[in-house]
Amino acid sequence: MKLSRNLVILFLLLWATLLQAQVRPNTGSTQGRGSANSNDKEAQNQMLQQLPEGPDTTIVDYSYFDDLDKTYVYKDTLIDRSDRYNPAYNAGNEYFILGNLGSSSIPMRYQVKKKIGVDLGYHQYDLYNFNLDSIKLFKLNRPFNDLYFSPFDGESNFLVKAKFARRFSDGVSLHLNYNRINQNGIYQDQFVKTTNLSNSIFINRSRFKGLYTLLVNNNNQDHNGGISSPTFYLESFYNRRSRIPMILSDAEERKEQRILSFHNQVYLVEGKESSLSLQHHLLWENGSFRSSDDDINQDSSFYLSYWQDRRGIRHALSYRTLGNEFSIEAKKSSILNFKTGINHKNHKLAFAKKDSTITELSLFGRLKSNPGNFSLIANGEIGLGQIAGDFNFDGTLAFKTTWASASVGAQFYRFSPSIKSEYLEINQEEFYQYNWVKPVGTKLSFALEIPLVNLKLGLDQIVESNSIYWDSLNLPNQLEDVLSITQFSLMHKLRIGPIGLDHDILYQVNSSGQLALPSLMINQRAYSQFRLFEKKLEIQLGAELNYLSDYSAYRYFSLTGSFLNTNQQIDNYPMLNLFANIKVSKFRFFFRFDNLNSLWRTFPNYHILDQPLFDYNMRIGVRWILVD
Repeated sequence: MKLSRNLVILFLLLWATLLQAQVRPNTGSTQGRGSANSNDKEAQNQMLQQLPEGPDTTIVDYSYFDDLDKTYVYKDTLIDRSDRYNPAYNAGNEYFILGNLGSSSIPMRYQVKKKIGVDLGYHQYDLYNFNLDSIKLFKLNRPFNDLYFSPFDGESNFLVKAKFARRFSDGVSLHLNYNRINQNGIYQDQFVKTTNLSNSIFINRSRFKGLYTLLVNNNNQDHNGGISSPTFYLESFYNRRSRIPMILSDAEERKEQRILSFHNQVYLVEGKESSLSLQHHLLWENGSFRSSDDDINQDSSFYLSYWQDRRGIRHALSYRTLGNEFSIEAKKSSILNFKTGINHKNHKLAFAKKDSTITELSLFGRLKSNPGNFSLIANGEIGLGQIAGDFNFDGTLAFKTTWASASVGAQFYRFSPSIKSEYLEINQEEFYQYNWVKPVGTKLSFALEIPLVNLKLGLDQIVESNSIYWDSLNLPNQLEDVLSITQFSLMHKLRIGPIGLDHDILYQVNSSGQLALPSLMINQRAYSQFRLFEKKLEIQLGAELNYLSDYSAYRYFSLTGSFLNTNQQIDNYPMLNLFANIKVSKFRFFFRFDNLNSLWRTFPNYHILDQPLFDYNMRIGVRWILVD
């Protein structure tokens, strides 16, 4: 613990020193690699905060850890979405939240895991946290700083983001990322503090690549359990939301994660058209999840069977993981890219009453081929040892022409249930122990993109058996029937002169009433974008409408960090937002007016049962990119 804390402090001091050195005088991104919570990179790239134009000699490209040889290019054709400060509303990757920025979250779209093996099950902060595969590694020839700050409702509510990258001699570069969310919220006992830090040293030489990363995620949250009664909204005294009585008064949770990653890649053969390399990845990770409520005398209806001791209720789990991965990768221009290897992980789980050790062993392979207009990507992984029976096979076949591209994909999987769903201790005593049947399923996908009209269509069909969910009694359970989910998505961007219209629509059909999933989600943006003062000032003014149809509501249970399915319904609602993005050279500024239609509504909007979203509020933010 002391070693990790000292490393974090050292890297923070180094980061602050380097940032200060780059600013001119007198100027005003589950566990470890490939976790199931990794956001889809195509969706991330669509939402990139993009780099302003610089001199022709400026190069700021980037790659990701899972494929260091693949390079993405920054572009700057339009003002980016600086006003979209909350990642829960990113198009194609929307989440339900408890109302407060940084609060516990769960995807609105049903998502299938992509990695086999041990899963602790505490994913409520995955939306905000860094993971190894989400960190951008910049390939640049000048120092790069990206600073972002957005305050809200006083000095105790703010969001800070910072990136720094610098290339040194002999192919060595430094990459630092820092996020901090600090939110007191507007209701009682709603405090959130999230801290994310990643520090990477990347060595890129002709016969060797090395990536060494320290990654830290800390999530703290106070929980109020939601409003005690919606009738308070009918009384003018409670127009100040901090006066409304809440269900819980002393519940809190904390999740910690620390990762040290050492990746080495040695090229036995390297050329313009072909290469052969050996790779080794060493991973050390430890962390914990803790939750408690020291005042539960009035909370028996909330905790149900968990309520056993008037002195309070506590749950804790800590873990340590040591992993080794060996692989070999062969490339032949764009025709063939094949990688295969073996991955070994040793997990030590520490509960209050008992400890357990799980040995995870898997074989994996990846194939990529892009001959002409066709491309094929296939991945496979099969578990051995204590995760025997786990497997995941997925592949995508795509065809591209000058006017359109289409792809079909398939995924076949079988995963171990999460640790949280099978074993739980409360107040240092075993509360439940299950041995669930492993979920198994198939996902079929089709996608069509027509760049000429900025149109993307998608169709996914998921069929899954033995799905695990959390029921209204706060307990894990397993579906008896086969789960079938159909998802149709449409994304369209229309630009006519200075006027822009963006549409993002999802229609989702769910065969089970045990899962809280909205059938229809709509995000629409209408804006005007123009330049002033000899085109040096760029302005974007617009409105955004978010709509969710009626759906069975989730309820959040902070003790286990779980979203429970209920038989209660959240009614459909539209949420209207106004925004203004302003760009001057490398400096950007935004205004955003959220939930404007709450001004004429008596009751607030909800994502999660009893957890109201904020009323109308204004948010501002600044972003400054320094490339020098």
